[in-house]
Amino acid sequence: MNILIAPDKFKDSLNALEVCKALEKGLKTNSNINKVFIFPLADGGDGSLDILNYYKDLKPNQVNVKDPLFRNIKSTYYSQNDIAYIS
Repeated sequence: MNILIAPDKFKDSLNALEVCKALEKGLKTNSNINKVFIFPLADGGDGSLDILNYYKDLKPNQVNVKDPLFRNIKSTYYSQNDIAYIS
């Protein structure tokens, strides 16, 4: 039997990749499992950049920006070739 695991995160407990690995570990205790495929997913909210980075190996870029109160803070966006990923 082949199994596909494709969850989103379990908010405030595990990110999507951790959910995949935990389920995979539990499923592999069953001797009827031939192969487990893991595909962590995201819905566009928290953790979405982590999932994109998992699949695309993005480059982090740190920049100085202003927050809503015009204080200087550091922020990170990710890029690959000429595409920027910002959350």
